[in-house]
Amino acid sequence: MKKFRPKRSLGQNFLIDKNIAVNIVKSAQINKDEEIWEIGSGKGILTEELLKTGGRLTCFEIDKDLISLLKDRFNDRIELIPQDVLKADWDEIIQNIERRQLQKPQIALVANIPYNITSPLLYKISDYSEYFKIVVMMIQREVADRLTAYPGNKNYGVLTLKVQYYFSVKKLFKVPRHLFRPQPTVDSEVIRLINIKDKEDLDQPDLFWQIVETAFHSRRKTLRNNLSSILDKEELKILTESLQKGDSKSILLNKKIENLQKYDLSSRGESLDEKDFSDLYHRIRIIRNI
Repeated sequence: MKKFRPKRSLGQNFLIDKNIAVNIVKSAQINKDEEIWEIGSGKGILTEELLKTGGRLTCFEIDKDLISLLKDRFNDRIELIPQDVLKADWDEIIQNIERRQLQKPQIALVANIPYNITSPLLYKISDYSEYFKIVVMMIQREVADRLTAYPGNKNYGVLTLKVQYYFSVKKLFKVPRHLFRPQPTVDSEVIRLINIKDKEDLDQPDLFWQIVETAFHSRRKTLRNNLSSILDKEELKILTESLQKGDSKSILLNKKIENLQKYDLSSRGESLDEKDFSDLYHRIRIIRNI
């Protein structure tokens, strides 16, 4: 095979330290015969360690040269999907696993991902969270900071809330840039996401996330200003009154909503935590049904 040249357009920076690959796989605590997804298998340094777990490994890779290399190296020991993971039909892939297992898949996703797909991939994993029991990924340190941020922090935002709603998030260890070839311009961090089983079941999840996204639309604007794009003046008036102490039961159709008294419409979205957004979501749902 001709000498491989990393492609900057695909965000290729290959891990060269095997010990890091070993520690990443150990962190995923994979059992024999479990379903594993690896995204961006590259030259296979992580793939080799994942196969040692005895799990059933599905690898996503879009580089034609690397696809050939992976086929030669691992043959039929992996299921290779030669496709962009963001464009792949996850529903079809998951349904095939479900038919084989005769139950809902619980996938371990372990990857050193191309950093140019980090945010859209995390959003998609969150949308399919019910199928992922654990995610261990190497990502740029900046994004790791965003995923573990708290209200009021400059890194706190929609991605923070989206991932933390479905997963408990933990930083595991840092990976300096000199352990890659070619070296990236940023340092990296390995994170672990563990599926939260007892999360609130939202009746209208699209509305909940619309509220969250709207609240962060202009970070310097208040909730009132941002929410005015999805609520009319009368709805905003009722919402304002419902947030005043003692008014929630009488105004919102005698529906009891815990008044957390931690925010009002003069607050900014970045000051609200998940419980606050849940409270706001329930208020808006009731107001729209008045």
